[in-house]
Amino acid sequence: MLAEAQAEDLTASTRMWRVNIGRSELPLSDVARAIGFTLKRFASENPKGFETIDIDQAVEDLLATTVERVSRVRSTLEKRNFHLVFQPIVRLATGQVHHVEALMRIGDGDSPAEFVAFAEGIGLNTDLDLMVVQAALDILHDAYRKKQVIPDIAVNISAQSLSSRIFVDQLEKILQPFGDVSKKLLIDITDPASVGDFSLLKAALLRLRKLNLRRCLGDVGTGNASFMSLNELAVDFAKLDGKVVQSVVREGRERTILQSLLQICSHRGIMIIAEKVETEQQRQALRTLGVPLGQGFLYGQPTLEMPTVDLQLKPKDK
Repeated sequence: MLAEAQAEDLTASTRMWRVNIGRSELPLSDVARAIGFTLKRFASENPKGFETIDIDQAVEDLLATTVERVSRVRSTLEKRNFHLVFQPIVRLATGQVHHVEALMRIGDGDSPAEFVAFAEGIGLNTDLDLMVVQAALDILHDAYRKKQVIPDIAVNISAQSLSSRIFVDQLEKILQPFGDVSKKLLIDITDPASVGDFSLLKAALLRLRKLNLRRCLGDVGTGNASFMSLNELAVDFAKLDGKVVQSVVREGRERTILQSLLQICSHRGIMIIAEKVETEQQRQALRTLGVPLGQGFLYGQPTLEMPTVDLQLKPKDK
């Protein structure tokens, strides 16, 4: 193409090289994800002073590592080599369990945060979100079949996933076989600030409401986007960011932000959940301000054991 454009100067300064990705059994789409991720990471590191052969080897080494990591993520998803743990969300006034948040843990002990971040980086976060939804629905259906009464389950789904019409279509197909059982599922929307076009997310949440799914907006209180999100998006719950909760015992900007958020949520009929409630002092301050629900180490860490709906948790001494 350069030769046809007669760009001799540019042609002379341009070099192509091939990189061997080994005998990967990954589908081509995942290989493409690995290549894209590798090039972005390599460019962001801004290597300087490399000879051409050094660049070749650096890219090849980085790509080989990325292909291996992509393969592990794909294998984890296909084999469902993960499990869910549950952290209770309680009524701050009584300690009674309101519902639980399902959190993913990887079977081989990898850090879930690093695993999720890498899955998002290579574009597999939508696959991951759907798998977690499926796992939560299976737990709810199993309890229904055994005539066990368990709390409703909230699952984390990224705002970027929900902004995809294809993702919401797939989510609807997953929900269909479960019937009324799916009404015990809550959708916890993570990282809403990452979405540039709120109209797509807004449309997705309206579809979720038609499916009788309750919606919780996460990361509230971290910036001006929180106020816009609460006004723009149709949600049932808003989850206060842990940094706001941890500073609620002090008078200052965070407390003023919280009071403003409470007014907006009260006007729109949105129930607030406080994250990272870790001390009795925080609990009392949140109750005084009128926050009804909370979760955090004060009431217990995420565990494999599912709490009962009538369980009343007492705050733990730290």
